[in-house]
Order: sequence, then C-alpha cells, then structure tokens
Amino acid sequence: MNKHILFVLVAFTLLIAGCSTSLRDYTDDYAEDYLNGLHLRANDPNKGIFDYEAFGACEIGTCKGFVCKYTESTLCEYSGALGRLGGCGFNSLKGGSCEVIDNFGDKEYQDYNDLTPGKPGANSQIMQFMIGQGASFGDFSEANRYCNNRLTLSTKWLVGDDKSVYKSSDADRAGCFLDKDIMPMYIQYSDGKNIDVDAASLNALTLGKADVGPAIITAEMNFDGSDPAVISKVKQQLLAMKAACPKCLVALAPRMGESEEVLNKFLKDDAAVSKSIDLVAFGIDSRYASVCNGDKIYLADALPFARMINYKFGKPSIIAYIMVDEGGANSLSLNPALRNTCTWDHANTVNAYSSFFSNQIPSFRDAGVIGASLYSFNTVFGNPLNCNNCAIASDDEKRDIWFGWCQAYHHSTTDIKTDANLPSISFGVNPTIFSGGSGGVCSLSTTNLGAYTGVTYKNQDFSQPQNPPAEPPLIKASFTCESCLTQGSDIQSVNGVNSGALDILKMCEQDPPSPNELLDSIIKKYSEARDLDSSLVRAVIWQETTFTDTIGKGGQCAISSVPLSSRGCNLNDINIAGANGLSDPAGICDGAIQAKAAQIHLTNPSTQKFCAYGIMQNIEYPTYLYGTAGNPQIITDSGCLDVDGQYNPFDLDQSVCLGTYKLKDYSDQVRTRITGNPDYQEKLDLIKPDGTVDAYKSNLYTAYLALHLYYGDFNFNLPNPNCPNPNDPNDPNCQDVNYVNIPAIVENFNTLKTLINSCESRPDGFYCSKEVDDGMLYGPVEDKCRDALGEKDFIVYGRKCTINNEQCNIDPLTEDYGSCVLAKYKKMINECANAVCPSDQKLFNEMEALYPTPVIPP
Repeated sequence: MNKHILFVLVAFTLLIAGCSTSLRDYTDDYAEDYLNGLHLRANDPNKGIFDYEAFGACEIGTCKGFVCKYTESTLCEYSGALGRLGGCGFNSLKGGSCEVIDNFGDKEYQDYNDLTPGKPGANSQIMQFMIGQGASFGDFSEANRYCNNRLTLSTKWLVGDDKSVYKSSDADRAGCFLDKDIMPMYIQYSDGKNIDVDAASLNALTLGKADVGPAIITAEMNFDGSDPAVISKVKQQLLAMKAACPKCLVALAPRMGESEEVLNKFLKDDAAVSKSIDLVAFGIDSRYASVCNGDKIYLADALPFARMINYKFGKPSIIAYIMVDEGGANSLSLNPALRNTCTWDHANTVNAYSSFFSNQIPSFRDAGVIGASLYSFNTVFGNPLNCNNCAIASDDEKRDIWFGWCQAYHHSTTDIKTDANLPSISFGVNPTIFSGGSGGVCSLSTTNLGAYTGVTYKNQDFSQPQNPPAEPPLIKASFTCESCLTQGSDIQSVNGVNSGALDILKMCEQDPPSPNELLDSIIKKYSEARDLDSSLVRAVIWQETTFTDTIGKGGQCAISSVPLSSRGCNLNDINIAGANGLSDPAGICDGAIQAKAAQIHLTNPSTQKFCAYGIMQNIEYPTYLYGTAGNPQIITDSGCLDVDGQYNPFDLDQSVCLGTYKLKDYSDQVRTRITGNPDYQEKLDLIKPDGTVDAYKSNLYTAYLALHLYYGDFNFNLPNPNCPNPNDPNDPNCQDVNYVNIPAIVENFNTLKTLINSCESRPDGFYCSKEVDDGMLYGPVEDKCRDALGEKDFIVYGRKCTINNEQCNIDPLTEDYGSCVLAKYKKMINECANAVCPSDQKLFNEMEALYPTPVIPP
C-alpha cells in the first residue's frame, strides 16, 4: 500500500468524523511510520494502526446530543445475558419522548450521566448509536439472538401498492419494544405507487392515541423527488403524521444521494413542513450506489449525504436500512450516467458488511446519524425491495461477519478510556453526541473511540480490519414483542420457533423435523405480517386439522363435510354427489378428495356437502369453481392469490394467508366495536377499580369472539326479520343467518350478570328472575342459561349459556369453539419448550383460575 493511498485513507477517515484542522503533519508522519513499521504501540503490538489520541488535535465544535426521557427504570427483569445495560436492566421509553439538545457540552454530558434525583440523568439518557434489524419485527427477534439480545432498533416495513394502502402500525407492539428501551421504526413504502396521506396519518394516530412514545415513522420511503405531485403528497404525509403523533419521531425518507435542491423543498423552503420533520431517514442501498465498492458506498455516497443533512439543514438522520444485493447492479443511481455501470460481487458485498462496524460507525455518529438498521435477516418475513440475494442469514460468511462485529460492538465498556474528569461510561460505546457543523469535533464523543483501538488489521493495513469471530447465539431465549394475547406485557421467545409439527407431540420438540419447517415458516410469515399471535394461529390449525394428513380430518388436504342444511359454508357449496367437480389445481390433494367423497358416499351423499378446505379450513374453494362470478371479494382483498390470480385452498401458503387475514380482520372488528367501545367495556366488566381497562381480559375476550367469528357461529348482524325460525333448515331466508349476534350476546351477558341465583320456573321451560336491587324484573331466561345467572366472566357465561358445552371436539356444531382453541393455545404455551409466549404470564395464570381447561381428547 503506497504512502499516498494511506494518507488519503487516514486523512479522509479523520476529516469525515468532523475534524477540519490540519492533520497533514500527523498523517504524513503516520504514513512514514506505517511504511517503516514504527506505528505499532510498543506495549501492545496487536492494537492495529488507528490512534484515536490524534483527535486531540481537532478543534472543538458546537455539539448536539440526542436525548430521550424514559418513564421508569426496570432493573434485572431479565437475568444474565438478557439484560442490556451492565448485564442487567434497562430504561423504559414507553410514554417517553426524545429530542436533540443544542450546545451539548461537558456539563450536559456529566448531568446526563448523573443519576442523582433532580439531575437530568435521573429520568433521561443519552441515546447510544442504535443497531437494528428489519424488514420485520420477526426478523428483529431472530437476529437479536445473534447480537446477544442487544439490538436497540426494531424495524418494520408497512408496505402498500397500487391496490392497497400501507399496512397498519400496531401500538401494542411498538409500546412493548419501547418498554425494553428498543426504538421501533416503521417504514412506509409503496414504491411510489400509492403515497397515501390518510393511511400514513392513521398509522401515526394509532401510535399517538396510545401515547406509546418516541416511535420512528417515515413518510413514503425512497420517493421520487423529481415529481412535484409526489413532493406535495409527502409534505401532506409529514404534516398529518406529526399532528397525529407529537411524540413520534417523524422522518422524511428520501433516496440516498437526493439533491440539495429537493431537500430544500422540505427542510428549508416550507417552515411548517420542516418543523414537522424530526429526522431524515435514508437507506444505504446498493442500487443507488455510485460505484459497487464496499467502502465507497459509505465514504462516497452515504457519509456525504448524512453530513449535508446535518450541517446544511440541522437535522439528525437515521440509516433506515442497509441493503447490499449481491449480484445486482447500481441500477437506480440518481446519476443516470452511472446506472448499471457495475455489479456487486461477493468480495465487495462482504466488505460492505465488515467495514460498517470496523471503520464507519464513529464517522456516521459524528455526522449526526443516530442509528442504522440492517435490511433483511431472512426474507421469509418480507422483502419489500424485492432484492434477490440480500438476506444476511442465507449466507454464513456474511451473517458471521455482521454479527461477529455486532457482538464485539456491544462488549463490556468498563475498560473504555475516558477523560479523568468525566464519569466512566457504563452504558454503551457510542453516545449520539455530534457536531452541528463541519468546523469541529465533539471531544466527549471521541473518547468512545477507545472501543475501536481493539481492532486489528490484516498485514497491519488500515483498509483491512480483521473480523472478530462470530460466536453462536449465546442464549436461547430472546425477548420479542409478538402480538400475543399478552400484548404490551413482557413477551419472551425461545430458541427456534413454535413448531408447525404434524402432531402435538412433535409440536413440543425443540427442533421440529422436516417437512414441518415449511409450514412453520409460513405461519410465522403471515402471523408477523398480520400482527397476530403465531401461537394462536397454530392453535386454530390444531383445532381445525390437527396438523395431520389423515383422510377426513387434517393437514394440507383436509376437507370437512356437513349436512346440506348447515350454515356457515358457501351458499352453493359442493354437494358430495357432484364431488368429481372438485380437484386440487396443484394435483397434490386429488387422492384425498376422492377418498373423502368415497367415504361420504358410504352414507347418504344427497344429504352432505363439502364445507371447508385446507390446513386452516377456509370455506372458500378453488377459483375455477366460482366460474364467471370470479373470486369472492374477501379472497381478492386478502392478497392471497397466486401470480395468475388464482386461489387454491389446498396450497399451504394460500390457506394460511387467507386464514390469518380473516382472523386479523375479525380481531380488529371485535376490538373496534366491542372491547374497544367504552359502553361495551363496562358491560363486559373490563373496567378495573382504578378506572383503567383490564388489558388482559380485553385481549382474551377479543380473541374469544374473533375465534367464534372465524368458526362462523357469531356475527355482527341483527337477526333476519324474514327468518322467523333461524333453526328451520328448509327456509331459504335462514340459510345465511349465523347462530349468535355478538352485540346481542354481550347485552344478554350484561343482563344475566346482574341476576340473582334463584328464579322461578315457568311451564315454557324459561326461568324468570326475582326483583333485584334496582327494582326491575328481568326475564325470561332460557333454561340452558340457568347456570349462568350472576356470572361475571364473559367466557364462562359463553360456555354455560351461549354454547352450553364445556368440552371440545364433541359436536362441531355445538362445541364452544373459542374455548377449545384457547385451551389448545394455553396447552402449547405451557407445555411446548419453543412456544413464543411464556408460561408464567399473568394472563395464563388467570386463564387457569377462571377457565378450567376443557377436556382435550388425545
């Protein structure tokens, strides 16, 4: 390596960190020493060539600090390696807020490190440079184990397209992450096809109404800055989102390398819009690179862009994603002359992942960048940018390099060198303290570069840092924030994932055998996408098909049959007598279809029809059977069609896709119309003595009612006035009437819970209550509800009165479906070693006390 190249490397590295005073003498001498082998430290020859003491020559600039207020400090909630700060404990940001403080000098630094009551550090913290993971919260959970559970930025892409608006944010999950001092970041992206203002505002409002705290939410990611109409929509998004969620960190999200002229339109020319922007989020994206080089994508593209955002517009920034698509070209470079001029080979892809930690983080931090998120751990959970080879978990070398550095980055900080007059740094290696301009460097932040003196270099070459060895995940447990029934509480997952095994015994094994890994990944993918509890989805599948492939009940080829008079299926569903018209478009389940038809023909085929199909027993059948009418709207809305616009219920992916879509939709309906309604909260006894809503019961009741909607025996519609006798199978007006109207059942529960436990019998089989405290008489009460009088618990009431059957799998038309599924859910949580939700949560203890587990046949 010649002297000139070394000079450029060292000088450029120091300059981009914010030091503008002359370092020529230093770098010249350093280059000479390097060439003569004199640069090694006599007392520690393995420390490499980087000497952070050189920053003592830099001029001190006007510094800023990124600081967050927290709501409480939780110590030792997770033992051992699960604790991030000093091995134990963390500060909860839920309900807190963040801001950039100007003129952040020595005094401010000391104050925010002082935990004395009354000092800023008593309820605030200097945020560390955050390392995160996308493209989903599921990816975060998986990757977190590889970084010793110390990732601090969880990223989820809310994707829309020309047919649908952005997916929804989830306040419970965001609050759960913030409660663990992890910043959730929502990236809204439609590839420019649907820059929806209302959806963006609603996502921010969801977070704002729940007051979750400083969640990051972007406007349209990678928008086209050359289109005035696009600029107008993005401005509207920014204004609407900040108004809807004042505590959110609202981010403008331009393409890497966007021009100063375009940024002016948001950050300078329009004061109201600029005021609504807290951050600028951009992706380090191989497609936008000027050259396909692992170092230069940082030095030539990303760092100058971050410095412009900070120094010219006074805004901090965040690297929303780092994505290098190996084998892909720089096809989207903002300079048309550079597009498709190079391809990312393996060496440069690996170098991009290696050099970020080893050389770039201090420079990014000093340029006002507060964190960076890796794009994809495993594209099973989503791939909004449609890259071909960017999932880091799919390549052992890239995975080990990135997470080897991630593990080293979060090492113990007790040995980090600091100024003798300052308190020792006990909570991280890179606090986000940065210069407000290009004329200086913040002295406090440079002390943490001591962490980087442990870097060694190949052949003593500064451009070739040695990757630390990647340890396997040191712990099996990893906290996550899956949308469990215990939303908002402390959720914990276990090594591996909940098995989608073929039977319940295999479900509880640590390592589910193939071929169940495919089904398991599908369940995870759609549970994550829908913000559903994956254990609840598995419980539904267990109830519906038992994961098996036996004829008549089970698995991918499962088909159920019911009497022709039964409701809840397609109105014109397939009569068994004409079953030869049903087939699996993929040909996998044709044998099972024929066997099922033959089995039914042994009885009376003219009285039977097929009803539900596939692993999740959806009632929608293959597209070709709908004929000219086309797919029902629910299939189209679900986004579960294949590339040819066809739906096949026997396809595992499409079945779980549609099943989870409906379960999520039903859950949202119940939460909006019943458990989220103050009137019904009171009627369901969800209000605790302190006036707050009992979140555990609310989530449980939501699941219970949503499950019954999924099964088809509840609905939100009033009884059909043209159907005087809903139980008459011969009345065509009654064919589409479900069993129980949800508002009616809640009203009935509200009435029965006030009745005393003694009623006089009437000849017609009903019971009538005696006078109660309010002087009113209630009645009549059906005989089957006699045991539910005075019952204060909605699910117990449901099992005693609405369905009147406390056992599972007895009669599919009369069983309490919701209770049966919840019982299986609880069994998985309590007995499966790799269940996502823990067994010691308050909810499950309450379930055990309130709802004795129904009998589950072997």
